[in-house]
Amino acid sequence: MGRIPRIEYKDALYYVHARSAVDLAAPDQTPQNLLDLLARTADRFSLQIFAYAIMPREYHVLIKTEQPNLSRAFQWFSTAFARKCNELRRRKGAVFKGRYKASLIENPKTLLDLSHYIHNLPRALTGTDPAAYQWSSFRAYAGMAPHPGYLTPSPIMDLLENKPYTADFNRFTQKGENPLNRRLHGAFLGSPSWARNLLDQTGGAKDSRCPLPGTGANGDAVQQQINQAIALVCAHGGISRAALLSRTRKRNFAKDLRDALIAFLFQGGRFTSQEIAGAFGVTDSAVSHLMKAFESRRAGRDPSLQEARTAVEEALALHENGGEAPVSDDVMPSIKRRIHDLSFIHDARGLNRSRGQEDKSQKTRRQLILSTLYCLHEHGYHGATLSRILDHAGVSRGAWRHHFKNKTALVAAAARAMYEGTARLARANAPRLAKEPDPLHAMFDFIWATFHQGWHRNVWLEFTVAARTDAQLRALIEPVTRDFFNTVGELTAETLESAGPDSIPPDLLMDLSLYLSRGMAIQSIVSGDEAHYQRLRNAWSRVLGPYFRFRRTP
Repeated sequence: MGRIPRIEYKDALYYVHARSAVDLAAPDQTPQNLLDLLARTADRFSLQIFAYAIMPREYHVLIKTEQPNLSRAFQWFSTAFARKCNELRRRKGAVFKGRYKASLIENPKTLLDLSHYIHNLPRALTGTDPAAYQWSSFRAYAGMAPHPGYLTPSPIMDLLENKPYTADFNRFTQKGENPLNRRLHGAFLGSPSWARNLLDQTGGAKDSRCPLPGTGANGDAVQQQINQAIALVCAHGGISRAALLSRTRKRNFAKDLRDALIAFLFQGGRFTSQEIAGAFGVTDSAVSHLMKAFESRRAGRDPSLQEARTAVEEALALHENGGEAPVSDDVMPSIKRRIHDLSFIHDARGLNRSRGQEDKSQKTRRQLILSTLYCLHEHGYHGATLSRILDHAGVSRGAWRHHFKNKTALVAAAARAMYEGTARLARANAPRLAKEPDPLHAMFDFIWATFHQGWHRNVWLEFTVAARTDAQLRALIEPVTRDFFNTVGELTAETLESAGPDSIPPDLLMDLSLYLSRGMAIQSIVSGDEAHYQRLRNAWSRVLGPYFRFRRTP
């Protein structure tokens, strides 16, 4: 039987380990370099790290992949660490002995025992007390050290049901069991029927990476995704494809856009340098050289490069939040990790000006608003302190007062920008929704996904709750909210009509639908059963079907 394929799919759980030809726990920078690269890999490829242990001749890690990209993630990690390690030790040759091993996990409850197994490795392999071992996540779980930012302990801690981690760890070690003994074919931690089903879906054992059907992308699909991103950036930047792909050495905005887009695609971790090079008509080495030059200019805070980067992020984020053919998940990274998912929102004061006319003052104001939205999403209203917002925006304490009187005025301006961006998205998508087979159903799904989930829900909930006890904020937010609903009413009158003479007016039904959706959005914070909310939306569209409909277009 050949090697088991690398089976990959979204939200898959893996136990990963690899043997090393060098001492990974040596008293130099090696173990810290490995952890730093592991953290970068998690950020770049959207991984969640549940537990880890770096032993002298091997490493072990427990992870979840948000995308079907295990092979790409650990290929990048292994190559980057080997270069770093060889550079540090002035050596050549392989660092790891063969390819890494990955065991796919069926039941999340298995994570607890696997974390115990990993955390007990210092005692099992070196005779060192896990509590005294520096290069594992045990000390963080035991409360002896803070959790590093790249560690996600909650899925494992939730399994303990408020019991101390160390108590359950001692239970595990006393039993002396090895959860890896239950592996099937050396690659599956689960039931035989589950393992067989996965093998059947992927065609049996093959010596290659094997995504489940419908989760991977062939070469043509990858090129199509990159070409779609190129088209979006060209349209948003007002330049031709030929200008973007031109190999001229002269530095101009088109060249900056090209470099920023290549960096965006490469840093997202979804495409290899070879795939990007093929789409842009350059060599693989040219992509590597371009990335080095890009990072150098970015470190120097080159304003023209920052402008190009913002344009790229706006183009892809705008499409992600409501275009007719949404950019795939392979192009757009998770909003939890990147601010550019907020970048489609513009300050209303600059909407009628072109990019070339936007002066420094307007850019500063816009950056303050974007950073406010980002901090509200990440840290909540009270955690979004003025110092944190200004640090994120890169604006001095003296400069920001030229734009806003206080933090309350800044939050109100951010709320207005968010609502106006929301209204523009709704208006832009109305023609597309009207052409759907079930327009009402499509409309409610659009409202839910775009306005009442993710960062948008978190931001409006934060300033709405804060306004309850902050009279000054409430006085500023009330007209913003009123203007938004007035705009929704105008859009409703333009696109919807009553289904009969005795029907309830469409604007009242739309307001009711928005309020209902907001209530579900709040509930989804503590109960994230998307299938249940989908059933509720389906039922609501059936309830409203007899009362209103999209206007027929000539």
